[in-house]
Amino acid sequence: MKRITLILAFLFTNLLFLSSQGGNDTTIYLLTCGPGTETYSIYGHSALRIVMPGKNPDTIFNWGVFDFNTSNFAWKFAKGRLEYMVVAQSVDSFLQNYIYEKRYVLSQLINLDPKEKAILIALINEN
Repeated sequence: MKRITLILAFLFTNLLFLSSQGGNDTTIYLLTCGPGTETYSIYGHSALRIVMPGKNPDTIFNWGVFDFNTSNFAWKFAKGRLEYMVVAQSVDSFLQNYIYEKRYVLSQLINLDPKEKAILIALINEN
C-alpha cells in the first residue's frame, strides 16, 4: 500500500509539470524493453520518456503497471482482462528492474513538432 501511495504521489507531482505545453526544448522518446522470463513480460514492454529541461527531471510514463495482488491475477492476465494503470516514474526507477533482469531498453527519439508535443502531453494528462 505504501508503494502505491508513493507512486501516486510521484504521478501527481509529474502531472503538475506536464500542465505546461511541450515546447521546442521538450524531447519525447519511445522506450522499447526486451522480453523477460515471467509470463507477463515475455513480449517485452514499451513506455514514453518525456524530458522537459529546467522544469523536472526525466520522467517515464508507463501504462503497463498492474497490481500483483489482484484476485485471479493469472486468469485475468491470460484472458486480457487485467486492469492496468499509468504511472510516472523517474528514469532510474524504471530502469532498475530491467537492469536487474538483464533486459535491454532501447530509446528512440519521436520526431514531433511543438504542437504535436502539446497534444501528446494533454493526452497524457487526460490519462
